[in-house]
Amino acid sequence: MKKIISMIVLLAAAVWLAAGSVVCSFAADFPKPQTGFFVNDFADVIDAGTEDELMSIGASLYKQTTAQVAVVTVDTIGDYSVEEYALELGRSWGVGTEKSNNGVVILLAVSERQVTIQVGYGLEGCLPDGKTGRILDEFAVPYLSEDDFSTGLAEAYKAVVTVIYEEYGVTPEIEYGAENYAQSSQSDYLGMAAPVIIILILILLFGGGRRRGRHIFIGPFFGGGFHGGSFRGGGGGFSGGGGSFGGGGASRGF
Repeated sequence: MKKIISMIVLLAAAVWLAAGSVVCSFAADFPKPQTGFFVNDFADVIDAGTEDELMSIGASLYKQTTAQVAVVTVDTIGDYSVEEYALELGRSWGVGTEKSNNGVVILLAVSERQVTIQVGYGLEGCLPDGKTGRILDEFAVPYLSEDDFSTGLAEAYKAVVTVIYEEYGVTPEIEYGAENYAQSSQSDYLGMAAPVIIILILILLFGGGRRRGRHIFIGPFFGGGFHGGSFRGGGGGFSGGGGSFGGGGASRGF
């Protein structure tokens, strides 16, 4: 009997140690933000000049709008999806402010050859899923597919920042091809307006339907497609301000 009890105790200890090891390695997959916060090149694929440029752009955006855009590169995301990994970083780093939830994470997973833009709730209106997808298609993927990671991430970063400036009605201190990004933004608004125009036409055509006993139902036509949990972080300066994530986003392979 004593031998059986001893074996049970040893087995339980082994399971506990193994579980602890798994938890540690699981947690270790998520790094802490680097000092600059806006650029976190853990995979070492962004050249120094581009990193300095994006740091300056991110700091200027934060100063003028309080919005935070963090670009992150990692060698691998392990067993996570690229969306889950980016959302977990947004949660643990607290990208954006707690009041406005105005954070964005742009994540590049080198080994998996995937990139994603994940958006906090406060910026969901100006950066819906369709727009973030177009930003990746037009400004990131063409360069990433050629392994030009610096240019691809820089172009996507600038596009996102330009849209945020437009949302806040602020003219950026530095111009960086904003007319190209603005054109993409305008076409996105036209696409969003089409359902509204159709609805208005239907209302005009069948406006008297309610009096005749008919009812017109207008369902929800807008909203983000990827809704995750509410994320909270903390900090000040060039660190997370406690923003929440789950407003939406888009991902692409390349």
